[in-house]
Amino acid sequence: GEVSGPDVDTTIKEQFDSSFVAGARFGAWFLESSTHGGWIGFGIDLAYYKLLPETIDMEIVVVPIVATLMFRYPGKYFQPYLGAGFGLFIGDADGDLSDFGLTSNFDSISVDLGWGLRAGFAFPLHKRAALFCEYRLDGFHQEHSDDHFWNEDTFEYDAMVHYGLAGISLRF
Repeated sequence: GEVSGPDVDTTIKEQFDSSFVAGARFGAWFLESSTHGGWIGFGIDLAYYKLLPETIDMEIVVVPIVATLMFRYPGKYFQPYLGAGFGLFIGDADGDLSDFGLTSNFDSISVDLGWGLRAGFAFPLHKRAALFCEYRLDGFHQEHSDDHFWNEDTFEYDAMVHYGLAGISLRF
């Protein structure tokens, strides 16, 4: 990421530690194939995760909202699928940038565009339920700014976040 302020302009190559992830998708499948659902789908993907920099005392909570176009094989016992889309990435950065000569109580919310890729498979249990496992890859750029009287401190970064989700799919 890049940290900048009135007298500071620093670029840092940063890695992020792992964090808890939760997610959901609301959508529908189209082009029905017998009784196993459609080939093409559209969904709104939601997730919640934290970016925890290894060397900067900061926590960034990210909530992506991604409109996703999906393709799947609607098999009876196994349903692999792929998806891709674009959306909004809401980031809330809180931390201490005093090591860089900036504020010790940095706090900023940023809403930016990004993209998401999905790959997974479902094992239908019933017409209305399935077990699923999914890999997600999100990419986005965010710039956070925090005004302190006469100074504006900024923290910006490019993120490539990958994570897995598993659970139960409910189909209505």
